[in-house]
Amino acid sequence: MCNEVAHKHPAAAFILTIHYPADAFKWTHSDKPEEAIETYAVSSKPWKLRSRCKLCGVCVASFNTKEPKWSVWGAQMDRDEDGKIKHWDIVKPTHHIFYGTRMLDIEDGLPKWEGYADVSSRLG
Repeated sequence: MCNEVAHKHPAAAFILTIHYPADAFKWTHSDKPEEAIETYAVSSKPWKLRSRCKLCGVCVASFNTKEPKWSVWGAQMDRDEDGKIKHWDIVKPTHHIFYGTRMLDIEDGLPKWEGYADVSSRLG
């Protein structure tokens, strides 16, 4: 993530991924995302398909064919001129998953889960 954005908005540095059901996700940057995005399977997890920019190579999203869910890296979300994530009221976190492997404690009152929400142990 851009250090300038992380400095201005420290909480943005800790939004690692945002998960969407497959039917709630769509590419919005182009009528033909395949022209800008390439998709590849992760060799150690062939059910995970990652999508990256053909121009710069940055990974922007992944698709889990087992679930089916999309994961989008928070650092890749559209931002306004102040560096804030656009449509925050829609994408803001509702809980934390995989909290057992967190890098730091987050005291925001949201539910915390060992794995995926409602299918793993709740930690807080």
